[in-house]
Amino acid sequence: MAGTGDDQPAAFSLTGAFALTDGVVRTDDTGCKGTRSYDDSAEGTCVTVYDPAGGVAATGDFGSSKYAEGYCIFKVAVDDVPKGEKFYQVEVPHRGKAQLGGREVEDGKLATTLAQTSPHDWVRDLMARSPTAAAAICRAAADERMTP
Repeated sequence: MAGTGDDQPAAFSLTGAFALTDGVVRTDDTGCKGTRSYDDSAEGTCVTVYDPAGGVAATGDFGSSKYAEGYCIFKVAVDDVPKGEKFYQVEVPHRGKAQLGGREVEDGKLATTLAQTSPHDWVRDLMARSPTAAAAICRAAADERMTP
């Protein structure tokens, strides 16, 4: 990978978590996926990152899933995202784009959701319902391995 003038990488790996809050079904003891109108949300689902001009900057996918308190949390990983943009848009097919600040994304703070009006409502909702599950999800989102 090419470096910038100060030997910093020109790209980064976008990592984080995506929460499906409706239409969730378990796939095994710890995994999950979407059902009904969310049946296209599963491990391997494409994730696209766009630059501010709307061009495709990089693509990746949902990694492993974890079921917690009715939510399905997917690990997200997109490699080779060009650094230095003021903002990025992250999209899961047929679900619209979530816009995030460049520094937020570069620092690995992607946390978004489906079926809520705000990308961060699910965190507050889960904290109110089950602080233990919320803590587990936050740990899973931060854990690159996110092993079930």
